[in-house]
Amino acid sequence: MNTRRGLTLIELLVTLAIAGVLLGMAAPSFTEFIAQRSLTTAANDFVLAATLARSESVRRGQSVSLQAADAGDSDNEWGQGWCVVVGNGGTCAGALRRFTALEQNVFDAGGNLNNVATLTFNSRGMLIGGLGGNPNADRLTLCNAEIARGRQAMVSAIGRVDIGDFECP
Repeated sequence: MNTRRGLTLIELLVTLAIAGVLLGMAAPSFTEFIAQRSLTTAANDFVLAATLARSESVRRGQSVSLQAADAGDSDNEWGQGWCVVVGNGGTCAGALRRFTALEQNVFDAGGNLNNVATLTFNSRGMLIGGLGGNPNADRLTLCNAEIARGRQAMVSAIGRVDIGDFECP
């Protein structure tokens, strides 16, 4: 008796169909996971940039600014990236460090920060000009069109940046 062991074509097709269904169910979750990681990376880069600007202002004993790379879009002032520059900002020419934002993210300033393209820290590391003190309004919101939950960066008058979750519109 000569019997062969192995998979039949039907068994192989059933296995492939089950794998396809499982992958189809996992793909949307994976897309959301990637978008969440993108937002987290951008938020962490912003905190890093603000911390760098603040520490450099104290180290150098002069003003250092966190500058939006291109604030032409009032609904996405910081969306093209940002840089840390010595002085009162204006452009990213001669920046100490540049940060690029990911294209699918929208980084918008709200409240008293609306249409603000420069955050300047004085020689003591304090934010020049201060803010209105309303943490719910004075923030930068970071959203991605693919997901509902975003991040918000709240900048205090003493220059500290806190990151929290945000429900994107």
